[in-house]
Amino acid sequence: MTYTNEKVLIMDDLRKFISYCLQCRQNFKIPLKQPLAHLIIYKSNSLETGEVNEFLLRTRLSNKDSQYREILLNALQVKDILIIDCLEIYSERVLKLNFKLLGARLPHKIKELKLAAKNNDFFITEDKIVLIAEEELIDKEYSYKRQVSNLGQCTYVEEFDLVIGFDPRIEDLKEEYFINLVKGDIQRQRKEQGFAIGDKVDIEIYSDKYSYEDTWLSNNVARIQRETLSSITLLCFADEELSDSVLESLNNRRVAIKIKKPID
Repeated sequence: MTYTNEKVLIMDDLRKFISYCLQCRQNFKIPLKQPLAHLIIYKSNSLETGEVNEFLLRTRLSNKDSQYREILLNALQVKDILIIDCLEIYSERVLKLNFKLLGARLPHKIKELKLAAKNNDFFITEDKIVLIAEEELIDKEYSYKRQVSNLGQCTYVEEFDLVIGFDPRIEDLKEEYFINLVKGDIQRQRKEQGFAIGDKVDIEIYSDKYSYEDTWLSNNVARIQRETLSSITLLCFADEELSDSVLESLNNRRVAIKIKKPID
């Protein structure tokens, strides 16, 4: 392998990432010599946020032909890498204001800006303009910080804005992956409909006969309810009656999710 300046920089980042992953194994008492089925990487959904993770873009870890992927697999003793677009399940993006700059430009609005920032009450336009307290922020007056929770057996790597974890069980991992898709769609709909983080919601999950009878969903209803602050009703429908908002994934499991405010 011939190293250019760009490759040297990528290898430096890769070494740092490997170090974080090894620390994650150690934290959860997973012996380094124990081969694992997957390294799981949770990243932000770029289709929804418009953001691209530079580390994943440069290392091309999702590409099976990537030389950096092979280095990572060997260093961590894992057979494969699973990259999932659902970092938002574990986090909320919080706006951090630069009050020194804002105080110079908008001294009369500082109190309102602090209150809005405390409540994380801001809006991003299609042109990526940040609006808060009826003011349009300019460059360097703000930054983003990710507030992470409910990590379980995972670790948040702030430097790369990724959540990482390991799982040695292939079949269980497939089930975990689909459960995360369901949770991610619930959280997406919560945000789109303006529910606050602590608001409880009612959810109807419509599924085809295969998914309705499969234990992956019924066995995990309590967990999904707990982790999404929801009350879930499972309903079985024929394929043609499912709406367009259908998650299609492993083994043709298909579900549609409808979220609404609880009836008092």
